[in-house]
Amino acid sequence: MTDLQTALKPHDKTLDTLVDAAAQRDQPTFLAATGRLLAEIATDLPIVGKLVQTGLSAAFARSAWAQMERALADAHTEDARRAQLTDMGGVFAALLGQGLAALVNHQDAQHDAVLAAVGGLRDDLTEFRADVRQQAHAVHIDFQDVQGGLGFRVGPDAGRSVFIKHQRVGPGGVGFEI
Repeated sequence: MTDLQTALKPHDKTLDTLVDAAAQRDQPTFLAATGRLLAEIATDLPIVGKLVQTGLSAAFARSAWAQMERALADAHTEDARRAQLTDMGGVFAALLGQGLAALVNHQDAQHDAVLAAVGGLRDDLTEFRADVRQQAHAVHIDFQDVQGGLGFRVGPDAGRSVFIKHQRVGPGGVGFEI
């Protein structure tokens, strides 16, 4: 059992929520439970705390959801999906480890320690790591309300992809969809 699996052990209830959400293909619940689980284990694992503090937990959650969708693509019923998720603690620990490995910079002093702690890079999760890196460099905005102005702004994240889920443009406003 890895340190990540050990840290997840007391959180079986949240892991059960992840299994239910993945089996029912309930993305909002899965994303919320993933964020909650990361926050819960952050005190036990300082490196996870950094993930939460820097706002990268949402990027990780979106990537974990995409990986679950890929892994469960051939399971067409809820029971079949549940059968594939019998060890959610192990699955989540593997995803968390590979997510951390994807985010640690090669020049970071902790790079080698993180790779050693997660057992190295897993070939079967290459696409997941690439998705984590892509999500980490994207800005996600749930709602943008434009009143009497322009509906976009350029700031320090200008080199990143920006995703706006909902945009409302009021009187005198101009919204841009690019």
